[in-house]
Amino acid sequence: MPPQIAAAFRTLAALEGTLRLLDPSIDLVASTRRQTDELLSQQLTPGGLRKQLDSELLNLVPLLRRLPRRLNKISEGLEQGQLSLNVVCSPTLVIAASC
Repeated sequence: MPPQIAAAFRTLAALEGTLRLLDPSIDLVASTRRQTDELLSQQLTPGGLRKQLDSELLNLVPLLRRLPRRLNKISEGLEQGQLSLNVVCSPTLVIAASC
């Protein structure tokens, strides 16, 4: 199990223990399900989906503006035989190639 997931589970267990000290009748899983149902019902409406889509598209605008320039640089590198490529597959593995 990844350490981040294990840490999240430990945190939830500590939270549940603390909440049970404050209120022994609390059911963290049931409360979470209720809250999740409410949040999803609010977000999975046409208006909520539209708002989320608008937000995602606004985040993509800077990338889309730079895309033609980047494609032009790639095609120029191919034409001139000077294309170089760096690929990072994981934090410990880096592959570099140059043509």
